[in-house]
Amino acid sequence: IDAKAERGWTPFHYACFMDKPAAVKVLIRAGCRIGVVTKHHIQQQSRTGRQLAESAGHAEVVKVIDSTISDAEAAKK
Repeated sequence: IDAKAERGWTPFHYACFMDKPAAVKVLIRAGCRIGVVTKHHIQQQSRTGRQLAESAGHAEVVKVIDSTISDAEAAKK
């Protein structure tokens, strides 16, 4: 589920970048690592899936990721 393609992109990175909130949910539920960074991006900077979604204006994907992080943090308390 966390297999990396060229430049370190995982299925999670592609789903975030391509604005696929349903796929993002499935990948997160399946246990993908959401904090993995790419080797570099267009501007030669590493990015997480959330950062890719945010920079591309994919608000629904960002919302899915943020709610997952919030749920995980609440479960720890």
